Amino acid sequence: MQQVLRSTADQIDPALEQVDDALEQHFQAQPALLQQFSNLFVAAPDGRMRLVIDEAGSRRPRTSLADREYFRRALADKRPVISDAVPGRISGEPVIVFVHPIVRDGEVTTLIGGALRLASRNLAASLLERDSANGGEELLVISNEAAVIIAHPRADQVLKRLGGEPRLAQAVHQWETQGGPAEPTGLLLSQPGEIVSAAGVAATGWVVWRAMPQATLVEPLRRARWQALRHAAIVIFI
Repeated sequence: MQQVLRSTADQIDPALEQVDDALEQHFQAQPALLQQFSNLFVAAPDGRMRLVIDEAGSRRPRTSLADREYFRRALADKRPVISDAVPGRISGEPVIVFVHPIVRDGEVTTLIGGALRLASRNLAASLLERDSANGGEELLVISNEAAVIIAHPRADQVLKRLGGEPRLAQAVHQWETQGGPAEPTGLLLSQPGEIVSAAGVAATGWVVWRAMPQATLVEPLRRARWQALRHAAIVIFI
């Protein structure tokens, strides 16, 4: 998604950047781009939103992003930023916002961005579909480094504390006592009746959590052991 925004920014020349109508036509001519995000927006360096495009069409709201931490960071650092989970300025729903600044002659001239509505589970669609395909035995959740849920099979859990998920509660406590590491190499954490692992996602501040019932993993081993013993008994008898 960051690469998509970067590619889009590279296509915007100075002449196109200055004209709202031209920018609107440019974005609307890229349906694949619109499919990546819940909405797209263009903002001026002072925070004024010049354009918003979503499934309902395009509009030019009298809204400012100047007070948003992710916007200020993108402006100050002159680099792409992924926000924490925040209430959407347009929809009011919890969103993750990807922002890409356009920098010319060392100054940010425009910022383009895309938001993902967390309630729609777009952020982790492939992971959560996998969870469903496994009959619900496997639990896959994404949190930020503060242990706030940003993707969960149940949409009503988004933005709640990860420690409130019963299948992860003890594991989360252990993770927090260890300082909340977000290592991409992964961690194995203690949880009664579950095998729980957690791994950080580089450059995002996110952690992917996976829980699988111990019995689900152990039962095939028990069956294999029993079959091996049965076969050994048969060989001995023969």
